[in-house]
Amino acid sequence: MWSLANSWRFMDVFMRADMIVLALMPANTLVVALRRLNPCRTIRRYNEAFVKDETAHAEGRKFEQVIGAAGRNSGRKVALITEACLLAFTSTPAELSDAEAVDVAKRAIRRTLNIAVADLKLGLNTTKTVAATAPLIGCVGTIFGIFSAFGQFVSWTLFQA
Repeated sequence: MWSLANSWRFMDVFMRADMIVLALMPANTLVVALRRLNPCRTIRRYNEAFVKDETAHAEGRKFEQVIGAAGRNSGRKVALITEACLLAFTSTPAELSDAEAVDVAKRAIRRTLNIAVADLKLGLNTTKTVAATAPLIGCVGTIFGIFSAFGQFVSWTLFQA
């Protein structure tokens, strides 16, 4: 009768290490996924509320109020991008045309967006590494299992002879 405890007893150090690593990889991936899932829902609600509340101020050209609200919500990506855009737009010199001021604001949005995207990508390299190495570690475990089976078969054959 097969059981995990019996299998564990007959494994050598390399096979046990392989099994431990294979068990830790999906656990790590699950932790990264759960860590991102809950805050994403909360952040989405805050971002939607921020946009809803501040749209009227922006349409009324009350940029100082929007910038102030964005500063108070600086941990939110939409607020950071809004603040960078409006600060860049309102701080452009008067001799620039509106199109040039809009270009300055677009560049500020791109810069802030790149920083926000880089921040959101934290932890994804670990998940990529797990996804890339899990099949290889599983293959190593299979090879050790085959070697172990042949070793046990040879010792059993020699014992029978």
